[in-house]
Amino acid sequence: MKGLRWSFLSTAVVSVLSVLYYALLTRYLTPDDFGLFSVGLIFIGFMEFFSGAGVSAILIQEKKVSDEQFSTFFWINLLIGLFFSLLLVLIAPVIAVFFKDEKLVSLLYILSAAPVLNAAALLHNNILRREIQIAVSEKIEIIANIVQISSGIYLAKSGYTFISLPLAFVFSRLVSCIGYLWAGIPYFKPSFIFRYDSVKNQLSLGSYVVFERFFNYLKANIDKFLIGRFLGTESLGYYSLAQKIIDYPLSKINPGLNKVLFLIFPDYRKDQKLFQSYIPT
Repeated sequence: MKGLRWSFLSTAVVSVLSVLYYALLTRYLTPDDFGLFSVGLIFIGFMEFFSGAGVSAILIQEKKVSDEQFSTFFWINLLIGLFFSLLLVLIAPVIAVFFKDEKLVSLLYILSAAPVLNAAALLHNNILRREIQIAVSEKIEIIANIVQISSGIYLAKSGYTFISLPLAFVFSRLVSCIGYLWAGIPYFKPSFIFRYDSVKNQLSLGSYVVFERFFNYLKANIDKFLIGRFLGTESLGYYSLAQKIIDYPLSKINPGLNKVLFLIFPDYRKDQKLFQSYIPT
């Protein structure tokens, strides 16, 4: 229950701060600036779905995971993240042409640091949750969001215009990465071990998780993609900003609850009476 409280506290704090953040930024940035950032986030979100190949979450629920498996998944995550970071750099000019805005090139170059930072910390984030260190994970998220908000407002006030948002986003990811690695290394220290056979089954199962989440993500973001392409980044800025301020708190409640239930349900399943009280047949 402590983990559940921390999850909801983190969700509440981050939601309130985020709404204030975007409301304040409207004083310094244009709708076009927000629209450009929304385009970048579409691609970042898409790429980060493939980091970890859906396996990190599966490993949370496995009772026994060897150091060999942890190390293998760490390097797989890192390689996937590095691949997508480099890919984003390469395709940034193409994306800019597609959305008819050259400013997207520099914005995407900045955001290209995000996939590899996310991948480097992903396993240790899940290890902390596996060890029921949810309070630690949520504190890291709160600190990272405070860094994003404070740096974003400072950069916007200082005249950095549209690159304020991606820079603040990357600063936040860097803080998260350092925090998760620092807090997670006592539970697992990566070593130079890579054994594909030891994780083959998890990779196969993880692929189903990835594709299920991918289609949900596509359904949730296709509207932004089409608005950005056919109506322009300024229209997308108005749309995404209104969506963030109105829908952001509600969009975080279920994920916050699911993060905790995902951890505790495997234990409840061992007690059939208790499990049936939550999941009636």
